[in-house]
Amino acid sequence: MYQDTLHFAQSRSLPLSLQQDLLAATSEIARRVLRYGAQRAICTVSASGSALRIEWQAQRGRLVHESSALQVGPLPARTQPNLAELDSTNTIAGWRWLPREPISRVTLVSRPHPRERDCGDMALVVRGEHKLRLVVADGLGHGPAAREAALRAVEALRKDLHMDVSDAVFSAHYQVALTRGATLGVADIDLQNRIVRGTTVGNVRVVVFHSAGRSWSPCGTDAVLGHGRGNHGRLDVRVEQNPLPDGAVVCLFSDGLASQLRLPWQRTDLDDLAAQLFLSFSVPNDDATLLIAS
Repeated sequence: MYQDTLHFAQSRSLPLSLQQDLLAATSEIARRVLRYGAQRAICTVSASGSALRIEWQAQRGRLVHESSALQVGPLPARTQPNLAELDSTNTIAGWRWLPREPISRVTLVSRPHPRERDCGDMALVVRGEHKLRLVVADGLGHGPAAREAALRAVEALRKDLHMDVSDAVFSAHYQVALTRGATLGVADIDLQNRIVRGTTVGNVRVVVFHSAGRSWSPCGTDAVLGHGRGNHGRLDVRVEQNPLPDGAVVCLFSDGLASQLRLPWQRTDLDDLAAQLFLSFSVPNDDATLLIAS
């Protein structure tokens, strides 16, 4: 696999830095294939502009393990899960990019209310030059009307990436005004200075888990996005910031997961961790969304 990847990189005349990132990614895939005990593995590499996309699957007997795509090179300026085109009962999406940065992987797991086809939660992953914005919005109630409120919130926060957290949330507040409203969690990560600026509106949680079982959460406001609160209907947005330590895990989740969510002591791969947390802490009678980054 390593020699094939090296030949691909050299034949495409890729920049040296991208060749190194591609080989590092291939080595990581090889480690996972060996750990899985696979008898056969297929790895597909496709080039798109200045970035590469790697997809792979490993086969062991009749079992096939498929990975989420691995992004090598710069992350696209705007990335958002198109939940409408994915399975309505279980949505799993992943973003990974190299070279390694303070946050290099993001995984989303989402599920609608058991009696609804449309999930009332929406998630957003959007990247600027030195900023990564993570968002979970939970429309009040369930179904299409809840989804519409959540969608308006994330669209405003995607469009206003250049704004600071507080100004972007105010903008989303006005965009959601004609809907039933939503709750919201936002984490802006300064990738250059390793700082997290976050806030919550309502009961969506934002938690940064450090090593040794410690965690940090911004002190948000008990309100509803799109509904007046405070002077002249202006939302009281409380933004706090915290350093992003090495190895930290950033979690945003709706109230479809228990607020007592904690990481297991034994750290696993991010995709496995997301699945484990979702299965352990999601409640059966609500929309549920978990966005996890490391």
